[in-house]
Amino acid sequence: MGDALRDKAQANLDLLLSAKRQLARTPIVDHVAEWDKSFLINHVQDQMFDTRSLSLTSYFSLGNCMVRQVDPIISDKTKHFIQAGIDLLTRSLYGLELRPVAVEPSEVWASCVTRLDVVEVKRQ
Repeated sequence: MGDALRDKAQANLDLLLSAKRQLARTPIVDHVAEWDKSFLINHVQDQMFDTRSLSLTSYFSLGNCMVRQVDPIISDKTKHFIQAGIDLLTRSLYGLELRPVAVEPSEVWASCVTRLDVVEVKRQ
């Protein structure tokens, strides 16, 4: 990595670390964990650019972007569901279907977690 790029990356990391310390209200924080990055990037962007991205999240929730199953229409013994968001894109671009699958409580850490099988579909 070039020195200029390394310096810029370090400056960005320092900015995230500073934000984490501010949110934690302690200077003891000494690193940014991998799982902190998305949250901290959004927080810093909100502070620097007044984007208020958190107010937009309800419009772009995972539920609105994933498979949306509506009352099935039964035709020729086949169920057709209205598809939205990511499922429509993965079908159109990659020929893949996202199928929700029931999970056992021991498979997930929260009841709101959804399991999806990725299945290749025949293109017409």
